[in-house]
Amino acid sequence: SIIIHVLSCCEVTKNISIRIAMSSVKNGKKKDIKIILLGILMGLVVCGAGIYGVVSSRIASHEYKNSTDIREVSAVVGYCREVVNKDKDEDGYHRERELREYRVKVTFEIDGETYQDRDTVYCWNDEEINTGDEIDVEVYRTSKGKYKIAPDRDPLEFLFCCVAIILGAGFAAIFIAEMFKKEPENGEESEKKKNKDKNRNR
Repeated sequence: SIIIHVLSCCEVTKNISIRIAMSSVKNGKKKDIKIILLGILMGLVVCGAGIYGVVSSRIASHEYKNSTDIREVSAVVGYCREVVNKDKDEDGYHRERELREYRVKVTFEIDGETYQDRDTVYCWNDEEINTGDEIDVEVYRTSKGKYKIAPDRDPLEFLFCCVAIILGAGFAAIFIAEMFKKEPENGEESEKKKNKDKNRNR
């Protein structure tokens, strides 16, 4: 999903910033242009992923609201992965959630045409979802006449995409500033050291 990709990009960008800091120490604060450019690229990728998430979710929501055909159909689970279903309580101990959460890829058929799509489904703790199971999913007809699974109306996903835009733009701006930051020449550095020594002697 979009959130997973954005999280991966954020983690890579964080590692790049650490490498820049370590490289600066090793090379006497000499810039590593390749790492900085890679950092700018990753920042833009995170920002782009956030923008894509916002735009795609708005488009899907608009098409769903204006769809002329919204229905529930039976779908076959072709792939499923259970999300970690444990939380920590106030004392720090893990407790089971009441609902299990699964990421699934399903296949369904409408009017003789087969469709594949991804969805997030839930079931009670004493139940489980496996590959090959049949589940009911809500689908809608798009403006192009195709059918897709109803969009997830979780406001947190939209908020997360907005945060990704801000973080990605911030990362890119930091790396761009690092690239164009003027480094003091050796003469200037030695002059500053001399001035500091004079001030200390006084």
